Amino acid sequence: MEAVRELVGYAAKFDYQMASDKMPKSDLPALKPFLRLMLTLNNRQVREDDGQLSFKTPDAWLEDPAVRPSYDNLIISRSTRGRDAAQRVVGVGHRVFDQALQQAKEYTASITAIPQDTLPRPLVIFSITDQVTTEAGIVRSVIAGVEITDTTSHRILHDWELLDSLNEVLATRGLRRLRNSGSPADATLVKTTVEGAQLAIEAAIPHLELPFKMPIVAPLAVLWPAITSVDVSDQTDLGEA
Repeated sequence: MEAVRELVGYAAKFDYQMASDKMPKSDLPALKPFLRLMLTLNNRQVREDDGQLSFKTPDAWLEDPAVRPSYDNLIISRSTRGRDAAQRVVGVGHRVFDQALQQAKEYTASITAIPQDTLPRPLVIFSITDQVTTEAGIVRSVIAGVEITDTTSHRILHDWELLDSLNEVLATRGLRRLRNSGSPADATLVKTTVEGAQLAIEAAIPHLELPFKMPIVAPLAVLWPAITSVDVSDQTDLGEA
């Protein structure tokens, strides 16, 4: 009973208003652009009707015997209720979504050039892990981003803020059209920018309030604005129905 009283006491004293700026503002629908993109990269069309997704499952995802050959009327929202909600609501933990995540993690490309009208400022993504691996805990690593606002200023992005920024990029470019972007003009500038961004994220670690004793920062991906882009889609949709 004493342990329960302590827990209740801590909850009663918790100031949600002070912590509100640190709590994620994104929810399940923010994962939809990722799933649609992964299906497009696997040459699959996505049919969407009233927020419900239907598609033929990519062959690579069928390695999991629990994944179905096709899906109809999937929903990426917590508002769905009913007996079949567990089968229709998609997110982390759903077998088909987990296959999309696994495939994305296996991609080796870590630097991409994006048209400048879509991405006006460089964005560097980092993984932060704890060098001390003997501690038990739920959080083993986190993702954070650094937006380069100018040559000397950086904007630190929490994982959910980074997700929102990437979704904005996807929404601007569209998911049915592939374009070849021009390469960054100066590789040395990219290198020094990444180094500066890493210094910025390392300096911001105390403010991120991570549960790590010895955090280690490593570059994960770089999104760089390119001046020119060439549309190679020929106005056709990509994907297999």
